[in-house]
Amino acid sequence: EGLRADLPLVDPALSLLMAEAPPSSVQHNNQPETEHLSNDVNINNTDAADADSSCPDRDWYNLREQVEHKLAYLREHAHVCTDPESPHTGVCQHRRMRTIYLLGHSIGCYVILKMLEELESSGSDSDRHLYRKIAKVFFIYPVLEWMAETPKGRMLYPFFSTLRAPATFLVWLLSLLPQGLKEFLLGTLVFRSVPEPHLEHVTRAVTNIDSRSIHNILSMAEEELRVVREPPLSVIAKHIRKLEMYYKEGDKWTLDSSYRRMADSFPNATESISMCRLEGVIHSFVIESSDEMADFVCSRLRCVHVNN
Repeated sequence: EGLRADLPLVDPALSLLMAEAPPSSVQHNNQPETEHLSNDVNINNTDAADADSSCPDRDWYNLREQVEHKLAYLREHAHVCTDPESPHTGVCQHRRMRTIYLLGHSIGCYVILKMLEELESSGSDSDRHLYRKIAKVFFIYPVLEWMAETPKGRMLYPFFSTLRAPATFLVWLLSLLPQGLKEFLLGTLVFRSVPEPHLEHVTRAVTNIDSRSIHNILSMAEEELRVVREPPLSVIAKHIRKLEMYYKEGDKWTLDSSYRRMADSFPNATESISMCRLEGVIHSFVIESSDEMADFVCSRLRCVHVNN
């Protein structure tokens, strides 16, 4: 039964927040992994990408706005009222959570670091109280430095920048095809390697892409590659006791030196920085290995929660 054997059958005071896909991108569809976590970990879990938040005028979120988007979601769903006279105290008491775990993947790890920095340094009592409720933060294949210099970054940057307009036009042409034909072409020619349980989710998500979504995705990706440069070592140092960072050997979205730099920068935090030993689970694990990654996250949550 995994973690379920070590936790109360119903405990709304525990919550897992996942930060991964940017909010205005097309759904990357982590439904299989989310369902696996819901079934195996008897705590509330939610994806901050599902938050309903107003989009900026330019129709896509930059990194700073992604941080604000996730913070707003966290504050709304895990807010603590300290004023007994507040008319919202009853609502806040209903939503009160004793313990919060944050789970980030890829660029979501960078976003969570910024969230921790803002909560910890905030002048707001409720923000600082919320920071103290965060028991552990899991980083899966983190992207925290020199994103444009990684193998994938060097390969895809032209596509995100100079080729953005042609890509948007091609997607517009594809959108003119009948839905059944699009699903057939993508399912038989593009996604032949996707396991059957996930094929329907992936195909549906991609066939619903429109030209505006593609433009937003590529615009956000280009901005992320420009902004994520120097490793935020000083920020990591402040929060290292809350972090568990799992790098992957051969990950094309990190530099070969990234793991060693982190390990050397924090020699007394060997339990916080390690290599993920899951065989065959690549950076984009949600497509082919969501169950394996969900099992791994469940095992870590069990260990951390029992020890807390």
